[in-house]
Amino acid sequence: MEVRRRIAEALLGKNFIDEIKQQAVREAVVSAKKEDEEGWRPITGAAERDLTPLTQERMQQIAFYLYDRNPVAHRILELTKDFVVGEGISFTGENDKVEKVLKEFWDDPVNAWDLKQGQRVLELGLYGEQLYPVAVNEIDGRVRMGYLDPSAVARVIPDPENVEIIRQVKRKGSATRIQKTYNVVNLDEDLKSKTYWELNGEIFFFAINKVANALRGRSDLFCLADWIDGYDQFLFNRLERSHLMNVFLWDITLEGYNQNQIDGWLKEQGIPKPASMRAHNEKVKWNAVVPELGAHDASEEAKLFRNMILGGAGLPPHWFAGGEGITRATALEMSVPVMKRLKTRQKYFKYMIELIFKFVIAQAVIHGTLKKEVDRSFAVGLPKLLEKDIYTLALGLKFIIGALETGMEKKWIDEKDAKRIFAYMMSQLGLEIKARGDGK
Repeated sequence: MEVRRRIAEALLGKNFIDEIKQQAVREAVVSAKKEDEEGWRPITGAAERDLTPLTQERMQQIAFYLYDRNPVAHRILELTKDFVVGEGISFTGENDKVEKVLKEFWDDPVNAWDLKQGQRVLELGLYGEQLYPVAVNEIDGRVRMGYLDPSAVARVIPDPENVEIIRQVKRKGSATRIQKTYNVVNLDEDLKSKTYWELNGEIFFFAINKVANALRGRSDLFCLADWIDGYDQFLFNRLERSHLMNVFLWDITLEGYNQNQIDGWLKEQGIPKPASMRAHNEKVKWNAVVPELGAHDASEEAKLFRNMILGGAGLPPHWFAGGEGITRATALEMSVPVMKRLKTRQKYFKYMIELIFKFVIAQAVIHGTLKKEVDRSFAVGLPKLLEKDIYTLALGLKFIIGALETGMEKKWIDEKDAKRIFAYMMSQLGLEIKARGDGK
């Protein structure tokens, strides 16, 4: 081996031989790395957490079909929408100019938030996603929102280092439009200098009902679709059965007739009309025959299927005309987890509005409509999910006040604690007050 190395160095040169060795090592490392990584994906990948593109599109089609045709599915989505937006969303800005910019955006005839807020909440639950392309006026920074159907999305591209940050959305191409890539609205930032810039982008992308390592959202009806369809078929089968039970036919016995005579008799006779007269001799017998399908009561089965659907949707049965055995007390208790679920959806929709508002304000600053140092703070007001029973709370407050007075007289509590308890009770009436003083 030593002789061969010396001959090679003499013919090719020592530097060339060293370069060949290094190249061989590099190729071996790359080959080993490929072999080691085969069948694996980066830890930030999300391929196994999402539906396939065809399944995603099919899910959206099925969800719309159920919303459009099935009363239970329709009501599930409508109830969520009604509670989340209720009488409507309000907002205020700390700075009058900021509030004016937001109001112009809100009242823009294309944006039309007063009119479209309910539709946007509904379709968020229906498709599991909402995409709003934005157009920014180059002169004053006014923002107008468009709409991109989730079924038109070809691909969602995350940040290579953080799958929770969506960077781009690719729209499908067709015979009438070319494929387009949108940059998702995000915070422009320079991590090296730790300098943060304004919100920028071309489209808003919101997704629900997904885990952190997934890219696409899923419909509220996704896990319920098969059960809703089965319940639908069950009820239609019962409807057809009820129809058949009310149908009868005439069974006629013609004594001594051969087949030709029977055929001739049938041609001459017609179907008797209601309340009509008919006459025959002793050789002809008429009998009305009703199908014996059995009087099976399917109400318990229907209730079982319905509760499976409503349980999955997180809604109580008495909201869907299923109040058997439900008292006022149990109805109120059953509403607690429902309110928590609806509060979560309401909180997400509030986040959507706040992000859009921040973008609107940022564009106004970038284009000089607002000064950079302006107070950008604002507040978004959400409707109450459930109106309080004022009479019951007021009656309870009366007893609480008496109990607090007794507690202070017996020296079980001091005045400071009594004021804190009273302030809490007032908060249940929707009035936030501060407990004054320290009890001294």
